[in-house]
Formats: sequence, structure tokens, C-alpha cells
Amino acid sequence: MVLPRCSLYDDLSWLCQSTVLDLFGGCQIPQYYVDNRVLSGSQVNQAVFLTLMKRKKKQRLKIMSLDLVHDGHLSHGINSSLIAMLHEIIPYRVNPQTELVDYEYEALEASLEREQPDLLIYGGSACPRD
Repeated sequence: MVLPRCSLYDDLSWLCQSTVLDLFGGCQIPQYYVDNRVLSGSQVNQAVFLTLMKRKKKQRLKIMSLDLVHDGHLSHGINSSLIAMLHEIIPYRVNPQTELVDYEYEALEASLEREQPDLLIYGGSACPRD
């Protein structure tokens, strides 16, 4: 039997959550929540940023990433994050007509040309569209 890729990780995550809740007197999951995936990708992002800084011999990067209100990710540079304190973050947005990330969208292309970022973060959101 082939298990979906994340099923083992999900099982371990639920086991961790229920174990912590049991330690605190058998709390029920619907009333309390334990988040054991808080730093899942943030360290990886920081490793990429540091590597790029070293290669470009820069103290600070100019990073273009999807705006948080357009479904971007916190670890990609929301203004109050550590990443935004260390780097210049330039947000891009979804196409207002299609509400999708359109990498051929003229506004994004013009912004890339104008800003000349060191790094463009792109990709799918963790939030499903439907």
C-alpha cells in the first residue's frame, strides 16, 4: 500500500499534538490547539537568503514576493517579520481580472524591470483556491 506523501508526517503531527494536550490534563483538541509546524519553511527561506547574500556579496537583498493580502506567505517578508527587517521587500499582487498569479502580467513585468530585485519568490499558495 502506498501512502500519500504527507500522511506519515500528519500522523506524527497529530500524535505530537494529542501528547502535549494530554500533558496538560487531557485537554480536548476542539477547545485547544497545539501548533508543532510553526517554523516549517522559515529556516529554509533564511538559508536561501543568506546563501544569495554571500554570493552577491551584499548585506541586504531586494526581494520581490507575493503580497500577504494576495495570499503571500508570512516568511516571505511581511513588514513586521525578521526577513523584512533584514531585507528590502517589494510586494507583487495577483492579476485583478483573473485573481491568479500571472507571471506574464504587465504590471509584474514592469515592476521587475523597475525594481531589479535580487530574488523573486514565486510559487503556489498553501491555501487552496476552491
